Amino acid sequence: QPRDLAGTRWRATGINNGRGAAAGLVAGTKVTLEFAADGRASGRATCNRYTAGYTASGDSLRFERPALTRMACPGPEAAAQEQAFVAALESVATARVEGERL
Repeated sequence: QPRDLAGTRWRATGINNGRGAAAGLVAGTKVTLEFAADGRASGRATCNRYTAGYTASGDSLRFERPALTRMACPGPEAAAQEQAFVAALESVATARVEGERL
């Protein structure tokens, strides 16, 4: 059954590394995603907060290019993780909820 994403909050445990695998998060960092009923998604991309429009229908999910704040990351690993998350967000085409996982 498709689940309405509006009003849900998620915390990433891994991010697509662009090479067919999910990489764990850099120690001490947090990546989140919250879906609002108005078609906006927001959260923490690692070092910065972001917001992006989204459309969801059935198992189809698409995000617009996110707008991010301009905080500096504490190091290159955190900056790379943030870039990977933004790239992964922009490439989303489908979504599936399995139990407590998106």
